[in-house]
Amino acid sequence: SDGTKFGKTETGTIWLSSKKTSPYAFYQFWLGTSDADVYRFLGYYSDRSMEDIAVIQAEDAARNAKPEAQRLLAEDVTLLVHGQDGLGAAQRITQALFSGDLDTLSAEDYAQLALDGLPCTDVDAAAPLALIDVLVESGLATSRRNAREFVDNGAVMHNGERITSTDAQLSLEQARHQRFHLLKRGKKQFHLLRRA
Repeated sequence: SDGTKFGKTETGTIWLSSKKTSPYAFYQFWLGTSDADVYRFLGYYSDRSMEDIAVIQAEDAARNAKPEAQRLLAEDVTLLVHGQDGLGAAQRITQALFSGDLDTLSAEDYAQLALDGLPCTDVDAAAPLALIDVLVESGLATSRRNAREFVDNGAVMHNGERITSTDAQLSLEQARHQRFHLLKRGKKQFHLLRRA
């Protein structure tokens, strides 16, 4: 609807092939479908009847909340291309990232996030990491002062836990699966630290 090309030369390309796009990236792509396109895409890419799609559209219009159509489209197409296991992994990662409950993520899920383009930095395998420095080096903060402000305002989470101390260190013992630290600033900015 916005005139953007929908093809293989565009950045953020997804493929209708389980070998070319991971389940999480695929699922996220469909969740991001614009309201202007989603009902048409449900008709193109799902097995739902046009009558069912019209009902979904009417219910979305009557609801004073986020439309359900994007979620239904993402589920239908991810199930079709990646199967139930792929859909389950995509939903698990999505839920974990946005709820902050990371206990359900496997080491493979974290590795997949790095492959999917979540900003990722390799760090020393065992050394403790100063949170303030990591925030700056990862780009989640523009300066040490800026990083301290984010921490003081409660805007920084490490592996799902809010950080309240500007002196915080990230240790190997805190790493998920002895390897991963997931930092979040605000609602949607993530950075993955991977111990090499």
